[in-house]
Parts: sequence; structure tokens; C-alpha cells
Amino acid sequence: MPDLPHFAATEEEIEAFKRSLNEEYERKISDLEKRLERELEELIANSRSAVEKRVIAIQQDLNKRYYENLKLIARRTQKLGRERLLAFSDELLLSAEKRITKTLMTIRQDEERYTRAMRALLNEALREIDGMAVVIVGRGDGRFLSQCDRASAVHEEDMPLGGCTVTDAEGERIVDNTFEGRWKRIKKSIIRRISAALWPLMEEISRSG
Repeated sequence: MPDLPHFAATEEEIEAFKRSLNEEYERKISDLEKRLERELEELIANSRSAVEKRVIAIQQDLNKRYYENLKLIARRTQKLGRERLLAFSDELLLSAEKRITKTLMTIRQDEERYTRAMRALLNEALREIDGMAVVIVGRGDGRFLSQCDRASAVHEEDMPLGGCTVTDAEGERIVDNTFEGRWKRIKKSIIRRISAALWPLMEEISRSG
């Protein structure tokens, strides 16, 4: 019987083939791992970039809202500050008016002091009028004009604080020298003084916004 061709691999060849397969497998695995690692790094980088952009957008939005709230608070603070200053101004004016009214009522109740005050007011008013004059006084105050030779007529009206109003014979020139009228004139001066005193504070409040 003739001999058949011998195709059987030697043990060394089999081992070499195994090593070759293992090396090829390990190389492919290594390449796959590297590719996956690169893709993972890119994914992380992209995710990090997206997160950073989102964080920046959130921070910008928060900053915008923060400054908008600051402006709103500043405007409200300015408004409140102005309102408080105006209220304080009104309180000062009201307090002054109460004190003056109380003082005038005290004078009116003191016959001697009120007599001197009425004569002084009448003489002051008459200096503004040429010739004869018509005098208007409060109820019961006509008695103070008994010695006034320039009064062509005397009228009594309700005048809680007292004083007098004097007009010329034609009624063209009027001098209001009532206590109430004098207070109104003084009041304007007091308002200007209070405003001048509070104006620096008002400016400071405006600058604070």
C-alpha cells in the first residue's frame, strides 16, 4: 500500500499558529479599546463643553436677574426714601403749624397781649394804604379800632386766629394782616427752608440708584 502525503502539522507549527491568533486577537482588542477610549474621551469632552455652556448660560441668566433685582430694589428704595423725606417734611411743617396756632390762641386769650398785637397789625396794614381804609376784623375785635381815625368802616367776620384785613376805599388795594394770612406767608418760607435742608439727602438717595 503506497504511502499517503503527510499533512499533519507539527506541534511547533500548531503553537505558532495559536500565538499568531492570540496576537491578532490582542491587537484587535487593543485597537478596539483605544477607539472606545477615544470615543469616550470625545463624548466626555463634548458633554463637558455642553455642561460648561449650560452653566455659563445659567450664570449669565442669574447675573441678569440679580442686576435687574438690584435695579428694582434701588428704584423701590429711592421711592421709599423720597416718600419718607416728604413725610418728614410734612411732619415738620405740621408740627410748626400746631405750635404757631397754639401760641396765637394763647395770645388771643390774653387781652393785654392781643390788644398790643392787634394794634401792631392794624398800624402795619394801614401803612400800605393811602387815605381812609375799610377794616375787617374778627368777631368782637372791633373794639380795638375805637381810636383809629383812618377807619371809614369796620366789619366783623369769623376769624378764628384774629388779626385784620385792610382795604382802600375803592377796594383795589387789599392788605391781609390776619394771623392766618401771615402764617401762610411764613409757611412758604418754612417750606423753602425745609426743602433746602432735605435736598442734599434727596440727592444722595437719587445717586444711590
